[in-house]
Amino acid sequence: MRRKGIGLDYYSHDVKASDDRKIKLLMAKFGLIGYGFFFRICDMIYDENGYYISWTEEDEILFAAENQIDRDKCKQLLDYCLHYSLYCKHLFEKYGILTSRRIQSNFLAGCERRNELKLIKEYCLIDPEKEMNSKSKLKITWINVDINTDNVDINTDNVDIMYQKEKEREKEILNYIPQKKNSEADEKEISKQKKENKITEEGKLFADHFKSLLPKSQKVTDGLLTSWAETFDELIRIDGRDPPEIYQVTEWTRNDEFWSPNFLSANKLRSRNKDGSYYYDVFLTKMLSENGKYKQYDRYNAPDDTDYSATDYT
Repeated sequence: MRRKGIGLDYYSHDVKASDDRKIKLLMAKFGLIGYGFFFRICDMIYDENGYYISWTEEDEILFAAENQIDRDKCKQLLDYCLHYSLYCKHLFEKYGILTSRRIQSNFLAGCERRNELKLIKEYCLIDPEKEMNSKSKLKITWINVDINTDNVDINTDNVDIMYQKEKEREKEILNYIPQKKNSEADEKEISKQKKENKITEEGKLFADHFKSLLPKSQKVTDGLLTSWAETFDELIRIDGRDPPEIYQVTEWTRNDEFWSPNFLSANKLRSRNKDGSYYYDVFLTKMLSENGKYKQYDRYNAPDDTDYSATDYT
């Protein structure tokens, strides 16, 4: 017999969830711990409120203790999930909750036999009326999170705007493609100056390191070094990669029998293959499949013992 409450006793789970690009990236970074972390929180969401869960510092401490994982690792896992929009980053930063469009759609599907459902308007990423089965008799009552009073007038404008913002963020993260310059001469010079001003010292060190991995006969211009340094910075600032991981992936690929002759420019790390996947992820997945876990190369040492945590990539 179902307990009384807003949560669910069970929910549908896609058996091919691990084929999702975002889940693949999470597992490439953290292995099965990443998979377990994400779906354990999904369990808590569906069980408690059904479509969201509050996440405070105390919740994080309890979650880490109950699931026997290091708290710092817990923070890393959550940051990664938010970065790749497995949970809505906007709602987390504004209201301190974890949710997603997929979670809300699954919850709504599990409630269609109910007579009434109260939802907090500001937390919703979906429009229930568009998602519900046409035969469902479920009545939606909106609750305003600010004044905590019932509001029976369904206003979908806020839902549509929130959904649009979330989709734009996903598009920026997963389908980022640098925009081409409209003009030539002046724009190139301005762009060059901007790049040189924005490039970090860590980026320059990486570019020099990549050059040292190439055959001595390989010609490397100052322009290429600048471009490689910018790629390193963008891998961190835009893609959220870890500097040590970038070095590991780079060294492994340069030493791989197949990829070595096809990886002569660091810019390939942010390029896509014909399937639309970043080569960085292709290299990372291949490296993990062969090594079983991240391998610290004996030759690898962060240049000048750089403290990357103190670097501002924003």
